[in-house]
Amino acid sequence: MKGIGRGAAKQDGLFVTQTNMGTVGNECFLKRNMEDLIENFVPESTEINEITETLELSKDFIKRLRIKQLLPQIRDVSTTTPAEEEISDQGSDTGTDDSLDHFDFGLIINKLPKLSELSITYGVRNCGMNFEWSLFEFTQKDCSLLAKAVKSCPHLQILRFATMSNRR
Repeated sequence: MKGIGRGAAKQDGLFVTQTNMGTVGNECFLKRNMEDLIENFVPESTEINEITETLELSKDFIKRLRIKQLLPQIRDVSTTTPAEEEISDQGSDTGTDDSLDHFDFGLIINKLPKLSELSITYGVRNCGMNFEWSLFEFTQKDCSLLAKAVKSCPHLQILRFATMSNRR
């Protein structure tokens, strides 16, 4: 009997370990899914519904977000003339063109009760030949939106922030 009891306890212990691994795996999936949705979100072009629906399901499991890129809003190229486009191209080379805004973290951050760490990089990965300085700008609007979002999240312990800008 004693041997059976120990074997059952080990099986129970193994079962608990497998359950914890499943929970960790689920948390990892939910966190990464939310990061992907944010990293691929284009302001004023992408619907926020998918993020809010996913947030509702995963809010209790997300403790940390590492956002490696933030896409800016897309310029409306249908209203620009070829002359304006040439000026815009020159501006992107010199850094004098209008800046574009990024994702508003205020839409989600206060709905994540367990979020303790947030890491954000303002910029675009793998932009290739579509490089423009405006893709990496951290605008005043971005700054005020991020400040409001962080202020609304008192349980946030770590905030990492990175941006690449040509302004000195």
